[in-house]
Amino acid sequence: MRSLAIAALALSIAAAGATASVGAAFASPSDEFAEAREVFRGGEYEQAIPLLSSLLYPQSRLTRQEDLAEAHLLLGVAYYETGRLAPAEREFEEALFVDPELQLGGIFSEEVAAFFERKKEDLKRQREEETRLRTLAEERDAYRQAIENMYVVERRNYFVNFVPFGAGQFQNGDTGRGVAFAVSQGILGGTSMAMYALHELQYNPYSADEIDTVNRIRVIQLSSGGLSLALMAWGIIDALANYEPTVERRPDESLIPDDFPGFEPDLDAPSTFQLGPSLGAQGAGLSATWEF
Repeated sequence: MRSLAIAALALSIAAAGATASVGAAFASPSDEFAEAREVFRGGEYEQAIPLLSSLLYPQSRLTRQEDLAEAHLLLGVAYYETGRLAPAEREFEEALFVDPELQLGGIFSEEVAAFFERKKEDLKRQREEETRLRTLAEERDAYRQAIENMYVVERRNYFVNFVPFGAGQFQNGDTGRGVAFAVSQGILGGTSMAMYALHELQYNPYSADEIDTVNRIRVIQLSSGGLSLALMAWGIIDALANYEPTVERRPDESLIPDDFPGFEPDLDAPSTFQLGPSLGAQGAGLSATWEF
């Protein structure tokens, strides 16, 4: 009988143990988290670390966002209080990733609170910089697409073709011919005017022995003036032959407003010199533009 009683007692103890093991095996993650939280609150950080880690790694078993953020936070504090700063920093990052506005309660030490706040500020600045760079990249992409799909319709003044000194060539975009006409007409016209001024100021009246000099001056004056006029006529004909009332072209950065999203002026661009026609109420002439 005693053997039977002992055997029954053993079976009873084994059954109770099996029941406890089954109960532990089927404990919910929220129950395990509650247990880990109690261990943590008791200041047993070394014991709390494996309990919390098992809930978070290799894959989180907590479904509620607030539980997930708190678990990472508690694990980070446990690591910090046991002198392991690198994993503590990692867990604080994970907690703030889940909840960027997470606050550390007053139950923690001032040291861990200061460590957590520094990490929070660092992550905030990092997120702001990432947002700034992402916005800048999006604006640059929008700017590039806008430039690729944009064209400028340039309307040209018909009467500019009749302005001398290469004005029509400059308007037509032929800078080389414009410079050639402007320089040649300027030199010849200036020579003719200089000879006229020399004749009027120095040889008017003139003596008989100065007649040869006066004749040479007149020849130079008339020939240079005639050539200048001929070049002006040639320039007008050439400008009219190549004239187009409107021209479509790609825009350059000089046409893009500074406040256009994504626009950044090219500070390393080489300086450029442009010479072109200038029309006003009092007459016409040439204008020079130097961009640097």
